[in-house]
Amino acid sequence: MRRIAWVLLGAAVLKGQSLPPKHQTVGWYVYNGDHPLGSRWGFHVDIQPRFENMTGGIRQFLFRPAVTYQVSPRVLVMAGYSFRNDWLTQGGGRTDTVNEHRLHQQIRIAQSAGSWRLMHRGWVEQRFLERPDPLEGRQYFTRFRYQMQASHDIGRDYYGVTSFEPFWRTPGLHHRLEQTRAYAGFGKRLGDHFRMEAGYQHQWLYRDTLVQHLHVVIVTLFSNAKLR
Repeated sequence: MRRIAWVLLGAAVLKGQSLPPKHQTVGWYVYNGDHPLGSRWGFHVDIQPRFENMTGGIRQFLFRPAVTYQVSPRVLVMAGYSFRNDWLTQGGGRTDTVNEHRLHQQIRIAQSAGSWRLMHRGWVEQRFLERPDPLEGRQYFTRFRYQMQASHDIGRDYYGVTSFEPFWRTPGLHHRLEQTRAYAGFGKRLGDHFRMEAGYQHQWLYRDTLVQHLHVVIVTLFSNAKLR
């Protein structure tokens, strides 16, 4: 799977070099909660304000609640709803707001390889745009995501983590491979139910003949505390 993803990435990058790549630095500040409601059922919530230039004006806001079910100790499935709000700067400094609604389904499969912890995440999203996509004129897309993550403890309370995640969408006239994300970070456990993580993500966005590079600083608070 990883070899296939890199081949697809290379092909997309070569195709997209008609225009010089565009680079942008942003900051994402995340709360990611997996809260048990019983022995198998749970509530997941993902809240992400995203900022221009790390601490500048807000660029996007993402709210993603879901219901989870623990199929086995290593397999978790979830289904939920996402709301995304984009603030777009128009001519003359005017700001326009665009909303997007999504449904999503996800499966996570945990594994171990020696002292490494591995996690496979498969994700399907049904995206409903408030207005047509500027490149393809559509208001509905289905998007598929696969993430491979590996983490390793550093002492008792710290750990390192890295991941790679390609995104595909259909229909897609220009790029079915919509984007890829490569991430590396460090985290610290804050007791039994919380941990804090900070890292860097390089995000390739394929837009017709342009490849856009997002340099993303991500700070995440994770929680698995029970809600009752």
